[in-house]
Amino acid sequence: MELEQYVSVVKRWWWLVLACVVVATGSSYYGTTQMPRIYQATTTVMVGRTLEQTNPNSQDIYISQQLAKTYAEIVKRRPALESAAEALDLAYVPSADSVSTRQVAETQLLEISVRDTNPERARALADEVARQLILQSPSAGGDQERSAFVADQLEDLQARIEATQADIEEERERLESANSARAIQQAQANINALEQKLSGYQSTYANLSNTVQGGANFISIIENATTPRHPISPNVQQTVLLAAAIGLTLGVGGAFLIEYLDDTVKSPEDVKRLTHVPVLGAIARISGDTYADKLVMVGEPRSPVAEAYRALRTNIQFSSVDQTARTLMVTSPNPVEGKSITLANLAVVMAQAGYRVVVVDSDLRRPVLDKIFELPSSPGLSDAVVSQAATALERRAPGEAGAAGTAQTATVVAATRSSSPSGTSSIRAPANNRPPSTTARMKPTEPHSRTSP
Repeated sequence: MELEQYVSVVKRWWWLVLACVVVATGSSYYGTTQMPRIYQATTTVMVGRTLEQTNPNSQDIYISQQLAKTYAEIVKRRPALESAAEALDLAYVPSADSVSTRQVAETQLLEISVRDTNPERARALADEVARQLILQSPSAGGDQERSAFVADQLEDLQARIEATQADIEEERERLESANSARAIQQAQANINALEQKLSGYQSTYANLSNTVQGGANFISIIENATTPRHPISPNVQQTVLLAAAIGLTLGVGGAFLIEYLDDTVKSPEDVKRLTHVPVLGAIARISGDTYADKLVMVGEPRSPVAEAYRALRTNIQFSSVDQTARTLMVTSPNPVEGKSITLANLAVVMAQAGYRVVVVDSDLRRPVLDKIFELPSSPGLSDAVVSQAATALERRAPGEAGAAGTAQTATVVAATRSSSPSGTSSIRAPANNRPPSTTARMKPTEPHSRTSP
């Protein structure tokens, strides 16, 4: 199929495509508006206290990042969720599916998100889950005596460091004022001992300071959750657009499927595409209840349908310029498709153009040409085949059983050879096509308009 054919299919089935889009869009919009709104609140915590250290080392940072991954899983477990529900006095325990975590890449930050149908409850749950995580970690800070003891030790160490530094300065003054070798040696030994003692005090002080400041396994809240103002689900706009796209796809696909399964011929273009032969004409459906109404070349000679028959006559003439067509057969695949009406009007338009026309109705089951032209149905084609037509003509018009009867019999035989099971009708033009005395009127007594069923 070419691009024009694809476009024509879509244009022909535009109502189906539009209906699919409208139904899909409307149903998705109604469904999403009936769904409960889901809100999400997020609390951010940091694992470790490397930011509070003057000289953090890479090992502490790495350990904090690994611990953040562990805490990201702990926060989804039932103990933390039950403790949060109990602290907020909730009648239910939040499910693990309603809690999600995300570790900010290459950092010690951990985001704890909670989803709930109530925005305020979502905020409270996010903060409480983070607080319960802190309480379950070593950074809970419940040992006040230990913290006080460490603080006292730091004060004592600071005093000792200051006293030791003063003793070192005093020994250095003695070293400068010493006069004997023994005094100089004693002062230098005292200074070395005091410096060693000062180094021990400073190392202990540094270790205790790290204990007070915390280490890698420490959790603190960086940002509390805020009350969300807009739901994160359902996304009405995205859902409706997706449904519209699906409806459009189904509509277009359904249109092409119908076209693929439909093998009927609906237009002259379909005829050209299937038969690979030119179309001589297209006749519109003729309205009317009686055969006289459908004989438009006589009843309505100026109608558009009559003009279409004239165009068909002209096309037939020009299609056989090299070799004049003398016999035309009108047939169709199925009965009651307008063969006889087409033949009758074509015969009239040929006669109106000055041709001598003999019409033969080859439909032996449902002949109707005699009804269209209001002629007797006998003698008919079967009578001519069994050589009874001559006798019938002698009974009706003894003086007309000459050359006219012979020409009609020859025409009937020629039509019989090209007949089809569905019924065919033929028009035969005798050798003398245009006698000067020929008229365009169709009368039952004129030989050129004689019909036989």
